[in-house]
Amino acid sequence: MELEFKNDPSGEVKQWGKMRQYYRPEDVDWSQPITGGPLDRGFDYYFGDGTINFPPYAWMENDRFVELPTATMDPHNIGFDIDEGEWEFRPGPKVEGWNPYEVLPTLTKKTVDWIGKQDSKKPFFLYFALPSPHAPIIPNEEFKGKSSAGPYGDFVYQTDWVAGQVLKALKEKGLEENTLVIFTADNGPERYAFDRAEKYGHFSMGNFRGLKRDVWEGGHHVPFIIKWPNHIAPGSVSDEVISQVDIMSTIASITNIIVPHNAAPDSYDLTPILMGRTYNSPFREATVHNTYKNVWGLRKGKWLYINASSGEHSKMPQSFKDLKGYTDFTTPGLLFNMEKDAEQRNNLYNENPGIIEDLQGTLERYRVQGYSVQRL
Repeated sequence: MELEFKNDPSGEVKQWGKMRQYYRPEDVDWSQPITGGPLDRGFDYYFGDGTINFPPYAWMENDRFVELPTATMDPHNIGFDIDEGEWEFRPGPKVEGWNPYEVLPTLTKKTVDWIGKQDSKKPFFLYFALPSPHAPIIPNEEFKGKSSAGPYGDFVYQTDWVAGQVLKALKEKGLEENTLVIFTADNGPERYAFDRAEKYGHFSMGNFRGLKRDVWEGGHHVPFIIKWPNHIAPGSVSDEVISQVDIMSTIASITNIIVPHNAAPDSYDLTPILMGRTYNSPFREATVHNTYKNVWGLRKGKWLYINASSGEHSKMPQSFKDLKGYTDFTTPGLLFNMEKDAEQRNNLYNENPGIIEDLQGTLERYRVQGYSVQRL
């Protein structure tokens, strides 16, 4: 990391090779209510710190700070040690003595306490956005050494424990049999996964190629686990390709809410799949992979098409390529049969011009019309 920091009147810092502006504690009246947050978006209660590695580093309850930020986070001197990766903190206001190691335990306790206060006769929606195992990789002391994959493995172990605490709280409250629980993640692993694979033999991307920000499968393929007693068969698995945007239409269907015609334009109702129904053709017509402007991927059935000669954004080191036996491609686009080649090793672009034409057409249609759900 290239980093220079000084808390000067300019409120500017050089980080990752470019100048970044940041707010200082005195630039904002932090005692005032914060508008535009969760309470203005339909939630009845909020507690959190925003994003763990972005300012302000402070707890907020509902629309006010619990304690006002009066100091400035120096990303070059956090004040605590880290065992893997980087802190990745952006400069900005913080509460004096802010301890990032307290974030996950505090959020877990608050979530468990909130569940314990619920009326079992009234429905609720809880959104618990864990800061783990996102960077910074900071497992708490009691979880260190619990895995064989270093600090990140220990952080994943702790994440599993946190999920267990939520399920335990639901059970103790008598809500286990009547609560739909969804556990998922936002994207593939960060670039530290390359070193982790070589050092520990642990592949955070599983058998897929690529990381976060990539258009490769490894950048977009994430865990998606649903628990719904008396509705979803325990231990059942579906091979359908779905997207997290489908959660909205699915929950709306379950709760008998009609989604407005102009809302959730890419969202499919997954309830038939949850109930175990199978289909001869893909339930979801196609799913787009995209992170940056000019590189697009499209998954349709067993095929994954990429409109470039590589799906890479996070530079893969040669040592990792050698470890996995990866080679580079030279065709103007890429095509993979994901049922047979989940690691995206065998490029079938030249052998299937008709399939390429179909996938290019579907991708262009989505981009032009602005949505992907087939409209009646």
